[in-house]
Parts: sequence; structure tokens; C-alpha cells
Amino acid sequence: MVLPFFCEELANIKALRAVIAVHPDVSFQENLSIKHNALFLGNERVINFNDIQVTVDPTTITVLPHSQGTDRLIPYEVKLTVVTPKKINDDDDELKTWWPVKDLATKKAFVCRVCDALLVDTASFKFKPLPSEHWYELVECWICHESKPEEHRARMQPISAQPKMLLAGTTYLLVHPGDVAGESIEMDKHAASQLKWAMSRQWIPVHCVKCNGDIGEGQFEKDAEPVLPSFMDFLTFDLLDAVKAHATYRFLIQSRRDSKIQLLVSS
Repeated sequence: MVLPFFCEELANIKALRAVIAVHPDVSFQENLSIKHNALFLGNERVINFNDIQVTVDPTTITVLPHSQGTDRLIPYEVKLTVVTPKKINDDDDELKTWWPVKDLATKKAFVCRVCDALLVDTASFKFKPLPSEHWYELVECWICHESKPEEHRARMQPISAQPKMLLAGTTYLLVHPGDVAGESIEMDKHAASQLKWAMSRQWIPVHCVKCNGDIGEGQFEKDAEPVLPSFMDFLTFDLLDAVKAHATYRFLIQSRRDSKIQLLVSS
């Protein structure tokens, strides 16, 4: 027998509100029960709450008449309490750390998950946790009543990878490039070719040399060739400096051979 059923979750009060319609000859409240996180009416299962990833308290069932029914069906309203399991980091809203330092300290090496090629030998490493994400941008919010703001700004620098040390973030691990095993990791050249270098350093995807499997990202510096200024660069800089120094100006650009005036600029 299929029962007319409607259910909604009231997340703000951690409750479920359900409406079930049954025949008038059914003793609804006496036959309603919760077994193995499922709602039953007699021996018939109405809904399995595991299917919607919700856990309810089997001891708190409230039944109320919903509205005036018909000769064929009578609706009832059922309220259930949702049980929220206690999480490890339930005291804060931050993401759960995927790799706690105490677990990483037991690892002797890291290998490619596709071909098992050795990537980093961490047998002699130190393991330290990184601060919460975006700590550098928020550091000024943690300091109050400072007399000289420039003091901490001179000391505060972004955290970078250190040799023989593995730094564990929330969703990533930071390893020094000198600790990578041989030529086991290389830069994704296709991704690098599509990159627009807005800064001298950029994070670029890297992959396993042996199987081409994705590993993560590496920080690379742009190979910039020195560009020497041309004669026109020197001339332009000279003119601009002179303009900044004087309210009125007059420039004559003459030929070196015959002193013929080539250009006149004045204000």
C-alpha cells in the first residue's frame, strides 16, 4: 500500500515536518514508530531517512491532526527531531584539515597515486602545520594598540617552503623543490604556455614525469631577459625629468652635424 506522504526539513530548528494521509480505520499514532532510522506505520516502511542523509531521534515523535480530512483519507502531521552528529572540528567554521601533522609524521615517503613513482622521501623531515588560510591578509586584524605599524610589517613575510620540512595546509602540502626526488616532477608546458604572467612568480600545474599524472602545482619564476634602454628611451626620460622640474620649458632638438632644428617643444 502506498501512503500519501510529504516531508520537509526545518534546518533552523533541527526538525523534520511530515504529513501522512491514512485511512480512517487505521490507528495512526499507535502504529507509528521509528526503527533503524526509518519511519514505519505498522510493518510498512514509509521512508528511510538514510536515503536523504538525515538522522532522527526515535524517542521524540509528535503527532498532530493536520486538517480536516475526507471520508477516504485523514492527514496527520508528524514532527521529528534531527540528530546532528558531533564533528571533530565542530567548535569552529573552518575546513577540516585533510592531513593532520600527527598522521603525516608517520609517512616515510610520498609517491604518485597513479604509478607509485617516488616523489619525495620524507623519512628525515620535520612536519609543521600552516596557519589558517589567508592569515597574511588578516594579520593586521589581530594586532591592536600598536604604536609603530611598520615594525610588524617589516618582519611579516609570506611563508615559503623550507628544505627538509613539510608544511601542511588545510587542503595541500608545501614541499621545497630541492627535496623532490630526481626528475620525478615537471611543469605542465601546455598550462604554462596559456598563462599570462602578471607577476614574476606564478603557480603552474605539475605532473609526474613517469605517467603524466597530476601532482599539484609548483611555483615558478619567469625567465626574463634584460632589456637595455634605447637612445629614444634615454631622450624621453630626460625630457620628462625636465618637464617635472620647470613650470615652463622649451626644447630644441638639433642635428649634431649642421645644428639644424629637427623638433621644437615648448609650453
